[in-house]
Amino acid sequence: MKNENVLQLDPAKVQADDNIRFGLLPHRVDAMAESIVERGGVQSPVFVAKLDKPANGYTHRLIAGFIRHAATMKLNTESKAGLTLPALLKDEGDAADRLRAQASENLDRENLSPMDKAVAMRKMMDAGISRADICKLFAVAGGRKGLQMQ
Repeated sequence: MKNENVLQLDPAKVQADDNIRFGLLPHRVDAMAESIVERGGVQSPVFVAKLDKPANGYTHRLIAGFIRHAATMKLNTESKAGLTLPALLKDEGDAADRLRAQASENLDRENLSPMDKAVAMRKMMDAGISRADICKLFAVAGGRKGLQMQ
């Protein structure tokens, strides 16, 4: 059954310029590309915002799903796979909203490296997000029995 709310975008038209991760690790991109080939396409949609004015061939900005996007781009470039990228359209909001969404998704999916966390926190501070809000977002269970948030 096809979800009518999911767009099928050419990944080359999706601008992926503002990720909180320090860098996309090649082994993660390769593993995702292998999974995409095995499953016959990208299974989980990325989140995008429509650009007000398309520029340099881009029609949308990537909010979340940078590894899926990179893997799809790699497959299309290296093997001419012709894959599209399933995407859900989101309101991008301001830079602070976009950074919160990226951090939240990455924290839910996979642990960020210390460098990823540092880069994300710096970008959030630069976007005007309060230190208290940043601390809440990056809080982890700790304490003697893991019952306190630190």
